[in-house]
Amino acid sequence: MKHESNKLITHPMIQSAKIFLFFIPFSLFLMSSCHASSLKIVTVTVTSSEGQAYRLESVEVASTTTEHEKGLMHRKSLDSDSGMLFIYPKERVGSFWMKNTVIPLAIAFIDDQGKIIEILHGKPLDVTLLTPSHPYLTVLEVNEGWFSNRNISVGAKVSWK
Repeated sequence: MKHESNKLITHPMIQSAKIFLFFIPFSLFLMSSCHASSLKIVTVTVTSSEGQAYRLESVEVASTTTEHEKGLMHRKSLDSDSGMLFIYPKERVGSFWMKNTVIPLAIAFIDDQGKIIEILHGKPLDVTLLTPSHPYLTVLEVNEGWFSNRNISVGAKVSWK
């Protein structure tokens, strides 16, 4: 008498589901490691009150509420010529904080004429609210020391393209 081996027969839909479930964690990992892939990149020029121009070559633009809320959270580093530009549709009064942000930042608040009206300093993971004393239209976050190392202060002009 001949004995058939016990073969497990799997329906094609179950095989497809197994493959799909296998790739979900991999896909999530790839998406989480691509922080800036969907953000527009611009070059920002900051011109000091003395007329000296400095460029940041790779600045991400946060222009939606979701992008504003996430900002630079969960980033491990920020290149020296990089930053994030928060663009708002109208002048606002509001605070920033450093929750889930491990990079020390200098945060420039900019008016509707492109002039820096205040620079505040964010310490890693600090949830203290950083609130400028005047309404602003745009905010530029860069590595701590970027402004001070270039003698950039209140009154400097910021532009981007």
